[in-house]
Amino acid sequence: MVRSVNIYLRCVALFALFLSGGELASGAAPVPTKQSFAEEVQERLESLGLDEQDYQKIIQYVSGNEFQNDPESSIDWNEGEDFASLGMGHFIWYPEGVEQKFTESFPKMAVVLWRSWPTSSDIPPQLRSAFNYSKEFIFKSSGEVRFCPWAKRTSFFAWKEQNPIEWGYLISFINHPMIKRIQLAYMDQDFREAIVRLYDEVDSNDDLVAMEASSGETVASVRQHLRSVILSLLTSKEGTTALMDYVNFKGDGTDSRMRYSNVGWGLQQVLYWTDLKSGSLEQLKSLARAALNRLTRRAMLSGREIEREVWIHGWANRVLGYGYLDSDSYIQNMKRERKPDGKLSWPKLHIGDRALRQLF
Repeated sequence: MVRSVNIYLRCVALFALFLSGGELASGAAPVPTKQSFAEEVQERLESLGLDEQDYQKIIQYVSGNEFQNDPESSIDWNEGEDFASLGMGHFIWYPEGVEQKFTESFPKMAVVLWRSWPTSSDIPPQLRSAFNYSKEFIFKSSGEVRFCPWAKRTSFFAWKEQNPIEWGYLISFINHPMIKRIQLAYMDQDFREAIVRLYDEVDSNDDLVAMEASSGETVASVRQHLRSVILSLLTSKEGTTALMDYVNFKGDGTDSRMRYSNVGWGLQQVLYWTDLKSGSLEQLKSLARAALNRLTRRAMLSGREIEREVWIHGWANRVLGYGYLDSDSYIQNMKRERKPDGKLSWPKLHIGDRALRQLF
């Protein structure tokens, strides 16, 4: 769909140039222009040729990372968080009045959902009640997205227990194939915009501080590195999926709220720490190591035991799966690594079916 729209827009632009008496209309050869980074990204993605079968695999991959493809866990409220997580990407939804420390994604996804809402004839009769209830639950009549209806985690679980029919409606709706495909369409577009934005918005020393860049780095050198690594990752379906997954998982890194002690852990910061490698597998392994590097740094800077002792293990399993299998020597060595007190450093390390190399 995105590719066909882009082809259409290019045709419109060429026709407009013809009518305006530009160089193409006069028969003169067009003057070559330097591609923008956004154009380079778009060209790389078009040449990759992701098809519907690929997108269905990505849906399974992201859902597996977020909630092990268990429909009942597609709507949840994790311990230690002040927001609900909904959908295949566990999109963040804040209650009214809560300080938004992280980028809220559910309302943005819901706007796409509203615009793409299936017609009644597309909804199976047995699911129409679920779709109607979910629409009123998420949206006002104007189409504006409501605030998250649960004020806190305990309220969420109490509501779930007291309203089993309504809970079933929401689960049936959010996991329906049509709705999951719309969610992925949002994620796809968001990731495409994010990788261009994180490149464009490296423009100050604050950005270098957030990356913990070395003293010899400049804005120009960092931008060139980010460009090279992104374009390298976009040469494979696995690299593209990893970028899409991480943007949804921890953001693009441009939101200054998502930093501890001015240090970030979003994709912008991860890509700075990713070495430029030849070969898609080596590039994925470098991305995986860089992601764990930044997430470990986040956990240490957070001052929160839950991040250092609990969350970091799930994060490691997820991002190491971008480039590794459990059988790889790098992972085997990590499993044997011990802290000074003799305890295993990574007691819960298990990539399993999170390995991106097994997806396509």
